[in-house]
Amino acid sequence: MPFYIGVMSGTSLDGLDIALIEQGSAINLIATHYTPMPDTLRAELLSLCASGPDEIARSAIAQQHWVTLAAHGIHTVLDQHDLKPQDIRAIGSHGQTIRHEPARGFTVQIGNPALLGADGHQRSQRLPQPRRCRWRPGRASGARLS
Repeated sequence: MPFYIGVMSGTSLDGLDIALIEQGSAINLIATHYTPMPDTLRAELLSLCASGPDEIARSAIAQQHWVTLAAHGIHTVLDQHDLKPQDIRAIGSHGQTIRHEPARGFTVQIGNPALLGADGHQRSQRLPQPRRCRWRPGRASGARLS
C-alpha cells in the first residue's frame, strides 16, 4: 500500500509536525513526529513577518534551513518505521507562511518543494517531490493540484 507524508508548521513557529499515513481502502495513520523549531530559525522566520532589510535573501536562506529541518524530521519517521525514501509516494507540505496580508491580497510562503524533494541536499536518498498547487483564475476555489 502507498505511504504518504504530511509536513505542517503553523504560525506559532514552535516546530514541525510530520505525519506518515498509509492509504489503501482506508487511510491509516501510521506515525506522527514533532521536530522542535530551533530558536535561531524561529527568530528569523518571525523577523520575516514584517518588512526589513535584505528580506528576499534572508527568506531564501531561512527556507533552506526550514527544508533541512523538515528533511531531518522525515528521515526520523522513515528510520523509526524501517522505510526508505522510495517507499513514500508523495509529500504534502504548504511550507511556512512568513507574510499574510489578506487586506492587501497576498500571502507569502517559503518551503522550496524542489529542495525538500532533493532531501535537503542528500540526493543519494531522494524524497518524492511535494505536489504543488497551481493557480487557475476564474475558478471558485482558485487552485488545483498539478
